[in-house]
Amino acid sequence: MSDDQTQRLIASLAEERAPVRRLPSVRVLAGAVFAIYGAVLAYSMLAHGVRSDWWAFFTGDASYLAVLLGLLACGVGATLAAIAGGVPGRDDVVRRGFAFAFSGLSLGALVALFFAVTGAGRSGSLADDWMCLSAALQMSPLPVAAVLFAVSRGWVGRPVIAAAAALAGAAAVGAVGIHLACGLTGARHFLLGHASAPALLALFLSFPAAILLRRFAR
Repeated sequence: MSDDQTQRLIASLAEERAPVRRLPSVRVLAGAVFAIYGAVLAYSMLAHGVRSDWWAFFTGDASYLAVLLGLLACGVGATLAAIAGGVPGRDDVVRRGFAFAFSGLSLGALVALFFAVTGAGRSGSLADDWMCLSAALQMSPLPVAAVLFAVSRGWVGRPVIAAAAALAGAAAVGAVGIHLACGLTGARHFLLGHASAPALLALFLSFPAAILLRRFAR
């Protein structure tokens, strides 16, 4: 094959390939998603308010504080892990994000479980737990859409893992809003009604969300 034929073959192969797009950075995508998270939390505080004795609980109720910090860790860590998973070379961010989210939420849940088992504080009924849990999940669609859109802008090589992380991070945002507004007390309620939201959403919707990611990823 002559040099001219080789050049024509290379040119024809290049023409048949789809144009290469530049992947957005983790910082840009995460900044946009966290801005939406902030707007959702602001709306939650305007719509539902914040419990009047929040400072007393923040400083005096270990289970309340542990669940709040655990949800915040889950929201930040899982979202960063989901977004960074679509950007080659950012595996370190993925690992640290997962570790931060899992350890934060797990420790918060374990503290709440300890106080629930020992009977510290009073809790509402299971109907109250479901009321808060459903309210947290109802606040999740916009954060879920935002983070899934951000993930779809990258390379979705592991859609189920990316979807699970995205769902857990977004659900944690809704749960934080409800946690700040909820007027009930008791470690069991904080555990079942608030802290369980990220795990449940990721557990039941990861596969449908992964299908959507595969479908709409660029």
